Amino acid sequence: MSESQQDNFDAPITIKTFCQNYSWPSEPAMRAYRQRARELNLSDAFLTIKRRVLVRPKTFFRLIEQHHQHEGYNYDVKKSTCLPAGTNSEAG
Repeated sequence: MSESQQDNFDAPITIKTFCQNYSWPSEPAMRAYRQRARELNLSDAFLTIKRRVLVRPKTFFRLIEQHHQHEGYNYDVKKSTCLPAGTNSEAG
C-alpha cells in the first residue's frame, strides 16, 4: 500500500466500492452491518449523506475487531476468520 493509499485508508467510500476493494464482508453483509450499526456499536464507521451510505474502512475494521473481542471471538481481518477466544487459527 502506497503512502497516499495509507493516508486515504479511512476516507469514506461507498459500500459498493468498499466491497470491490475488500474480500470481506460481502455487499449484503455490509448492508446488514449498516442496518444494525447502532446495536453493534458500528455507527462511527458509517456516514449517510442524503441517500448515499458511506463507510470508513479503517474505522469499520477496528470496530469489528473490538466487537468480536467483546463477544469472546478472535477475528483475523487478513484471513477473514472468526474463532472462539483461545482457539488457534492455525489449527486445521
